[in-house]
Amino acid sequence: MKSSPANIGLFTLIFFLWLCTSAGQITKYLHARAPLLFLAGAVCVALVLVVTSALQNRRATQISTWWLVLFWVLAAAAYFAIYPITQRHIFGPGSDSENAMLTAATELLHGHFPYYKRTFLNTPITPMPGSLLLSMPFLLLGRISYQALFWLAIFVLFCVRFFRFRITALAFLLVTILGSAGVLNELVAGDDYTFNAIYIAIAIWWIVRAHESGSAWQSWLAAVFLGIALSSRVIYVVVPPLVFAWLAQRHGLPAAIRTIAVSALIALGLTLPFYLHDPAHFTPLQVNGKLAFLSPSLQRTAQTLFPALAMLIACTAFFQRLTFARLFLLAGLATGAILFPATILFLFYDRFSPASQLFLEYVTPTAIYVSLWAFYRFEALNLPASPVPETIAQSV
Repeated sequence: MKSSPANIGLFTLIFFLWLCTSAGQITKYLHARAPLLFLAGAVCVALVLVVTSALQNRRATQISTWWLVLFWVLAAAAYFAIYPITQRHIFGPGSDSENAMLTAATELLHGHFPYYKRTFLNTPITPMPGSLLLSMPFLLLGRISYQALFWLAIFVLFCVRFFRFRITALAFLLVTILGSAGVLNELVAGDDYTFNAIYIAIAIWWIVRAHESGSAWQSWLAAVFLGIALSSRVIYVVVPPLVFAWLAQRHGLPAAIRTIAVSALIALGLTLPFYLHDPAHFTPLQVNGKLAFLSPSLQRTAQTLFPALAMLIACTAFFQRLTFARLFLLAGLATGAILFPATILFLFYDRFSPASQLFLEYVTPTAIYVSLWAFYRFEALNLPASPVPETIAQSV
């Protein structure tokens, strides 16, 4: 790895994002030893980057795809080994995210309004209708958390196409997914929050591939899937402007209007009926609990200011030449404008307590999207002199 300011900056960014998604779980279980684990994490991230750079410079050929299969097998093994432990709540009450999905999806399957129920921790249900719809096949298979393994497998394929080298894809997955204490915890606990971010990325990828291939039917299906994915969490309202800008630049305004119109209609068609049925009990939009430490007036200001800043960042896509990698950078920055300020405020309000550090895991979507860009930039800065394969991020 070249010792350049750019590489040092990228290492710092990647480590910071890893720290955001790992600090809460490390502090929760290791307390006084947490600083040593943070230092060990920095060393491991540096080693991963050094090895990645060395391997991509030693060969123009690719590492075997079996390494990526092995990554997924290790993730699946962690899930099957630890998931039963999380369900026994040995180390505390644990997360109720899977329970929220299971409760709401079961209610919906029986034709009931899914947001009247609460989780076993007596918290409101926050997944939106699109998330419930995408979880249905796994509910019918007998375990709703199987969706984590499914979407992770598709995400591995996405990463292989995103990066020039499979070694970079493997490095990204090791640091961002398997090496992150917070993301790994969500995987083994059946939490859907990380995988909302993952299938949004997959939906964007599908739209890009469909328009590049010129397949009309794939373009329509991809637009429908993006619409369903958008109806999973309200923070992804920043994604349509980015996709619109990319399509308008690459394939013209009609293609952009057609695709985003279909996605928006699907997202609204899934969400509005539930909201209009009982706005007071449509709990995915009741985010006050995340800002409860602020005064009511500051809560109202934050609920207006943060999304407005996020949309402003997303709309900068109309004023620059987008690449696929830069699209994810902007997606990360835009979601971060919603997620980071509240997180930082709560950290200071609660004096960096273990509970406030767990709050950092809400920035996971930002960490995933910005890390995609950071690893792509790292790869580009350390390319070998010999010809290298083109990727979707490079070609578009």
